[in-house]
Amino acid sequence: MTVKRIKVVELEPTNTNVLHRTLVGKYIVSTVLLSDTVKMMDSYIAPLGEVQLGTPGDYETMVFAGNKDGVTDWLEQDFARYDTKEDALKGHSKIVEKWIEKQKWQRQMNILQ
Repeated sequence: MTVKRIKVVELEPTNTNVLHRTLVGKYIVSTVLLSDTVKMMDSYIAPLGEVQLGTPGDYETMVFAGNKDGVTDWLEQDFARYDTKEDALKGHSKIVEKWIEKQKWQRQMNILQ
């Protein structure tokens, strides 16, 4: 059984914090430089007064449902954090491949059912 190819399109960054945006089938994979505000919001104070940090890293790759016009659903489907720009760009490519394979598998399951 042949599975239809997943369309992959490079998209323009939406602002200066966006390093890379890729449309992968029905999802947008976006890698960004996190702002200090976002990193601060990831921190919270535990009941005993301890400060616990969220997932560390200055860069994040996120996956949202979308199309060539942008995000259609802001429910985050996947994410990863990175400490360096180089790691973030490598990680972006890995997540793009992951979501190509995921959608191929989903299509195969729909064909088999």
